[in-house]
Amino acid sequence: KNPLVREAIRQIKYKKNVRLAKIFAEIIYSELLEEVSDLNLFENFNNPTLVAIPMSNGEKRERGYNQVEILINEIVKLSDGAFSSDFNLLRKIKNTERQTRLKKMERLQNIKGAFAAGPQARGRDIILVDDVMTTGATINEARSILERSGAKVFVVVVAH
Repeated sequence: KNPLVREAIRQIKYKKNVRLAKIFAEIIYSELLEEVSDLNLFENFNNPTLVAIPMSNGEKRERGYNQVEILINEIVKLSDGAFSSDFNLLRKIKNTERQTRLKKMERLQNIKGAFAAGPQARGRDIILVDDVMTTGATINEARSILERSGAKVFVVVVAH
């Protein structure tokens, strides 16, 4: 709801503003260090891999990039080896209508069955990252798929 945050997200998402992505990455990275330390201590969450909510091939081709992958790449650079990324652990296998155009119940139906996790997700500790969470339909569907594949998942969103 904050107009500055909304505009910053829009700049990253639609204008590929890497400078703003770096700023968000710095903020998220400092928060992640603390969270992952606690997760490691209490839940044996080790060597986390950052995973972006994937776009369909058509969406990525149309936009030219996945803004969440840019954000993750910046976090990994800051981490100096503490975090890694893998953009192949989760794939979007179903073209869906854009969630922003739908109501909550429609979003839940729209995103069902849209993702698949590779077998390499089993046993991994994953930090699932997205830029915006509105109803949680997308992030919850992706998390569910990864967890059913045998991964432990912690979710991070830039804004909600």
